[in-house]
Amino acid sequence: MARVTLRGLARTLVVRLIGILAFTGALGIGLSWLLEMAVSEPEWTETAAVAQRAVDRSGLPELLAGQNARSPKRWADESARFVRELPGVVNIKVWDPQGTVVWAVQSGLIGQHSDGYELRDAINGRVAVRFSSVAPPNAEAQNFVSPNVADLFVPVYGPGAARVVGVVELSQAPLRMDQAHERWSLLAWNIALGTGGILCLILLPAAWRSHRRTMTEASSTSQRSVQRTQELQRTTEQLRDALKAVKQRAEETDRMLEVTEAIGSAIEQKALFEVIAHGAARACRVDRGSIFLRDKSGQLMVPVSSQLADRAGAARGADGAETLRALALEEMPSFLLEAVRRQEPVVISDPGSDPRVPQGWVGLFQAKSALVVPLIHQGRTAGVLILDHLKTLHVFTEEEIRLATTLAAQAAVALEKARLYDEIQQRLQQTETLLAVSQAIGSAPDLPEAVRRTTREMVRILGADTGVAWCVTGGGDRFIPLAGYHVPRDLREPLSGLPLAPDDPLLDLVKRLRTALHSSNSKTDPRFNQAALQLLPQASLLIQPVQVSDELLGIFAISWVRDAHAFSMDDLRLADGIAKQAAVAVELHRTQRHIIEQERLNAVGKMASGLAHDFNNALVPISGYAEMLLEHPEILQDAPKSTRYLKLIMTGVEDAASVVSRLREFYRKREEGETYRPLSLNQMVEQAVALTRPRWRDEALGGGRTILVEADMRPVPRILGSESEMREMLANLIFNAVDAMPEGGLIRIRTGMREASASEETPLAPLVPQVFLEVSDTGTGMTEDVRRRCLEPFFSTKGERGTGLGLPMVYGIVKRHRGTMDIESTVGRGTTFVVLLPADTSHAREIAPRAQAPSSGPLHVLVVDDEPIARDVLSEYLMGDGHTVDTAVNGREAFEKFKAGRYALVITDRAMPEVGGDQLAAMVKEVSPDTPIILLTGFGDLMNAAGEKPDGVDMVVKKPIRLATLREVLAKMTDGSRDAETAPSRSA
Repeated sequence: MARVTLRGLARTLVVRLIGILAFTGALGIGLSWLLEMAVSEPEWTETAAVAQRAVDRSGLPELLAGQNARSPKRWADESARFVRELPGVVNIKVWDPQGTVVWAVQSGLIGQHSDGYELRDAINGRVAVRFSSVAPPNAEAQNFVSPNVADLFVPVYGPGAARVVGVVELSQAPLRMDQAHERWSLLAWNIALGTGGILCLILLPAAWRSHRRTMTEASSTSQRSVQRTQELQRTTEQLRDALKAVKQRAEETDRMLEVTEAIGSAIEQKALFEVIAHGAARACRVDRGSIFLRDKSGQLMVPVSSQLADRAGAARGADGAETLRALALEEMPSFLLEAVRRQEPVVISDPGSDPRVPQGWVGLFQAKSALVVPLIHQGRTAGVLILDHLKTLHVFTEEEIRLATTLAAQAAVALEKARLYDEIQQRLQQTETLLAVSQAIGSAPDLPEAVRRTTREMVRILGADTGVAWCVTGGGDRFIPLAGYHVPRDLREPLSGLPLAPDDPLLDLVKRLRTALHSSNSKTDPRFNQAALQLLPQASLLIQPVQVSDELLGIFAISWVRDAHAFSMDDLRLADGIAKQAAVAVELHRTQRHIIEQERLNAVGKMASGLAHDFNNALVPISGYAEMLLEHPEILQDAPKSTRYLKLIMTGVEDAASVVSRLREFYRKREEGETYRPLSLNQMVEQAVALTRPRWRDEALGGGRTILVEADMRPVPRILGSESEMREMLANLIFNAVDAMPEGGLIRIRTGMREASASEETPLAPLVPQVFLEVSDTGTGMTEDVRRRCLEPFFSTKGERGTGLGLPMVYGIVKRHRGTMDIESTVGRGTTFVVLLPADTSHAREIAPRAQAPSSGPLHVLVVDDEPIARDVLSEYLMGDGHTVDTAVNGREAFEKFKAGRYALVITDRAMPEVGGDQLAAMVKEVSPDTPIILLTGFGDLMNAAGEKPDGVDMVVKKPIRLATLREVLAKMTDGSRDAETAPSRSA
């Protein structure tokens, strides 16, 4: 130890001594240089000033500026001048502004280049000095004895001192420095050696004292060093372990990042399942990874994927997880159930000896050890991740369990996101589907077509085979089959005759539950035992209700024929969405019908006041001339005068009947299946003008305005159409013109022919002539915006007086008749409606008048009416034609007489006390089905318009009836050949 210490002391002394010597030498050299510089600085300053003046006096500026030719002799002359003016010059170089030697005493230096800072300073206009210890070789410097040389760089300014055109470098020996060199060097070295001695006296004793202190502290320092060494070893071991753990964590992190990236790149759920199972197996260094997920109900655990870490090591399907079926929670092994319910990892180190693992699972799953980690998202266990070793037993460490738990947490989030993505995609697809269904339904022309399209779309979207829709239509309460899709041909007619009663148990159940009914084995389901449903080919059946609030509008029966269908919540949601679209369509159709009916009633109401006025006018001659005959019986003796009175009374009766007929003709609608018949447009115009006269003439005059109607009708061929619809169209156009003329004016109606042009020809119809109808007025007219929108339903400029459906109804009638309508209008000048209708070229000539029906033979007739006058008039008519008549005041008396006698015909009123005409007809038909029965009633026009005919009645005839009409009816009912003796027998 002492030897080591002494050696250290000697080393310290030597080091310090060497340092003192080095410091002394450096100090001497530095002081010598400083002293020499201090002495030589004034000399260089003076030399630089002299050199600058010499340069300015010389011809170098002109040479460098290029004004004089640069000849060697010229350069030599200038150099000689410097040598004479500047003693001690040993070398000369001339540089251009680019730093290149353009002339030198030594010709070998010409062309050299330099970028030293002294040269750059001179080029920038400043004199620079550079010292060197060795003089450059120069054959002419024979007396050169100085060890130092100073290089002066003097800038050369061009003519006018505008810029630097070059630099002259002069090498000169310093005279003053050489003279003072030895003296100042000796002084500097004496100072340096004195300073070194002082340092030796100070530092060497200090080193000895430090050595003594070191010796005293050596023992304690050695002990502390040993302790620190031991601590350092322990710290090193800890760092080594930490480094190993960090490395292991880094490897785990890399594996987790690899799995995370793979999860992020998977879009479809199936691919995501495979990525998670395979990535977890690789990251956790196990042989296989498997995923079990809970279904939507939460009661089943479904195996979705099982992947080997080494996919090339075994063929797909060799791992037993994929052969497992879905398990109910109560069927799950206890180790899986424990992981699900406790939401903690479960370790199976040896499945063969672990009582939690059934033996069947040991053989099926083929795992030597397993780790079950729950997939938890927002506190709910969505499934489990099973990681197992297939070849060797393995005890899972805490690090492995932690890594698997972390991966399971990430996988649970990814699975939830994938589930939400798939759900969003399904909802988007369902929304697009419902939008397409809505568009298909909205474009349907009528309710049956809308229901048919809805049935078709529901069958297609649900992947079913056939479908039938039952709906309530026409104001009834029975559910009739309105539409079907892919219904077998042999079942269409039977199904059309099988409605569902409103009190059917199936409909009652659907109405109460307000949800769909479905069955995967519908043939044996007692809920679907209706004859109509059993007639449908089916293995599975869905009954989807169509409801608005608490009202059941109909049902869709959707069937799967071949296989049992597993109904999902998505199927039921989609079917419900489609049914809601159908409900909107049905409700819209009903609303439209209601509004249209209101518009019709509104039009009828407008005519009612005018009809009442006309009816009262028709009663004037009847009342007046009848009163004259009663007050003055002697008039009856005057045959010509009494006949004239009676004819005027008859004219009043006919006018009154015509008023009622006009209302009936307007009200009558086109029946289902009614075909268009040839119509005379000019005749329809005349009828419409007469029909609306109370409105455009009488009502207008009552309001203080005058409206005239002019008709300019040329001969035109007939058109095919509905008489009531054409009359309704004309009436609405006239009413619209009346409303457009609040101050009165002129309505002009024109008809005529127009040859079809190419623009009017439809692709599916031949080129046919067109009949035009033009209705114009001189009213207020319409703006362009109103003209464009006037055909929109519910658009009106009349405020509360208008419904906005008059012109749309007109347009609809024109379109149904395959016509077109154009509107021309100018504000303040009026409006013109031009309707084009195709002519019926197959019926160009007018139909000949019908021949008068032949009179029937004598009949025995039973007349029933509670009004004596009506009963007496009808009896007189019949007896006047040779018939025999029995009368009765009500249905009960008539039926008693009918059973006691033999009658060829029964003519009865409808509204009678005790037993009415409808009941009487039914009673007569029960005992004598072949006896004709005529219902003669004041409601005849309205009943015929509505197609109403009670059971047992053969013909409905309106009151009052004229004799000619009665003869036609009798001839038609008896074929002109029946009489009392040949009347049909009645049964007992």
